[in-house]
Amino acid sequence: MLLFSTAIAPCYGQGTIVFANAGLNLDAPIFDAAGTRISGPSSFVADFFWSSDTSASMDQLIAAGFNQVFLPVNGNGGGYFNGGLKTLPTPGNVPILGQVRVWDTDLGATYTQARDSGGQFGFSNMFLVTPDLPPGGGTYLLGLKSFQITTIPEPSTIAAGVLISVLFMIKRANARVTG
Repeated sequence: MLLFSTAIAPCYGQGTIVFANAGLNLDAPIFDAAGTRISGPSSFVADFFWSSDTSASMDQLIAAGFNQVFLPVNGNGGGYFNGGLKTLPTPGNVPILGQVRVWDTDLGATYTQARDSGGQFGFSNMFLVTPDLPPGGGTYLLGLKSFQITTIPEPSTIAAGVLISVLFMIKRANARVTG
């Protein structure tokens, strides 16, 4: 029985990453919608979204659930998080597709909730990372690039803007006809 279980174990292993946006050959600060580096304490969190399918689309990535807060501003100027060594349910030494997503938890406990509520949210480029085999030191997210988060106005804000534009065009057209 022992021989059988050790033969299967490598197929269902775990891999480790260093969930941080700064470290060994990595410097990818994150900026809020105004262009300011995000710093803690704040309501912003970062999470790692990933897939073992390296050709997956962004919508197919799953949240790791790390929800890491940002570090306070110090000599680094802000914009960084450091979740340390994290384990993923995927074999080590096998590439996976990864992405970092950031959102304001004041408008949603999850990335999707914050995005759909008109809160600040954003995402990095998608990149390949090869998790380390435990008990190794983890793999840094070397493909991660710096990014700026954004907001999508609530539909009522967009509708108001469209309505104002239409009313302005009607008023202008009427002014030409009567004038």
